[in-house]
Amino acid sequence: MKRLILSALALLGIVNVQAVDFEPEKGFTTQITLGMNVSQIRGTVFDINPLADGWVDPRAKVGLNVGINGRLMLPEAHGTYLMAGVEWSQKGGKYSRPVTWVENKVPYSTTHKFNMHYINIPVHVGYHYNFDRDWGVYGEFGPYFAVGVCGKNKMTTGSDGREANEMEDALRYNVFNKTSSNKALGGFQRFDCGLGLRFGGEYKGVYSVNLGLDWGLTDMLRDEYRDDYFDEKHVECGKLKNFSMSLTLGYRF
Repeated sequence: MKRLILSALALLGIVNVQAVDFEPEKGFTTQITLGMNVSQIRGTVFDINPLADGWVDPRAKVGLNVGINGRLMLPEAHGTYLMAGVEWSQKGGKYSRPVTWVENKVPYSTTHKFNMHYINIPVHVGYHYNFDRDWGVYGEFGPYFAVGVCGKNKMTTGSDGREANEMEDALRYNVFNKTSSNKALGGFQRFDCGLGLRFGGEYKGVYSVNLGLDWGLTDMLRDEYRDDYFDEKHVECGKLKNFSMSLTLGYRF
């Protein structure tokens, strides 16, 4: 039993020494990332456009994610670090449903896409572990803050012709505008914040593959739209929140 215990302690000592030897380099490093988002607007949406009253269920869409971040390895923390960055993150969502154009009463199959571009600022605490001198993994968690820069609602129909084109034009607008000429659901507020979780694998402390999840905590819909449209129709609309999953490649220097 003594030999077994001593062998186990010796093994733990070797592993501990190797772990120290393979710890990430101390100090501050910078990483650039490029990849994609798969995003969705969480919550049930009521489309109050007079052409298409009814409940709709948004689906996911793909967008761009590009950013730069800085990582500070904390001294004597054996892999614990702080990270902050700035990203251009394309979020939003889409949904498909039939819409009847008022002029000819013909139903069209339509797809609405909310293309929303944000400046995203994550601030995370993480832990990095190296298996050897080349390969390592990390995980991090913390809040993010985002500001909507630009974005459009774009609708496409399953039909051609003047009526279809007019309907597409009528339902195209800036999603961050306070008012919309056609009173469609588009008054999203610019500010968003939530929680982010990220995992990654790193090679030689330079190249990485990163998987991220961001859960929005703020209601995306402006209060004016709730008060003027939903409450006026005596319809309850649940809170709308951003959700996105990102997959990016990184280069650290």
